[in-house]
Amino acid sequence: MINDEEPPDAVVLNPPSEIWLNFGELEKDYDYKTNDCEVTWCVDNVYPSDVRYVLAAAAVPASPAASVLASEWWPTPIEPPKG
Repeated sequence: MINDEEPPDAVVLNPPSEIWLNFGELEKDYDYKTNDCEVTWCVDNVYPSDVRYVLAAAAVPASPAASVLASEWWPTPIEPPKG
C-alpha cells in the first residue's frame, strides 16, 4: 500500500528558555538594520555584544498593557516549556 500523505512537520521538543544571538567581537557600535552580517546563536553568552532572546512563553510582561499588546501579536496562548 502506498501512503501519499505528507509526514507531519517536525517540532522542537524542550526548546531552551533563552538563547544569545552572537555577532562576534565588534570593534564599534553596530546597527543591524543598516548592516548585513552573519549572526549565529548559542545557549551561552560568548561576546559582550551578544543579544539575549527569551522564549515568549517564559517572558514576564512588564505591565498589564504589555500583556494586552502581546495578546494582539499572539492571539492564541503559548504554552510555557515543560520542565
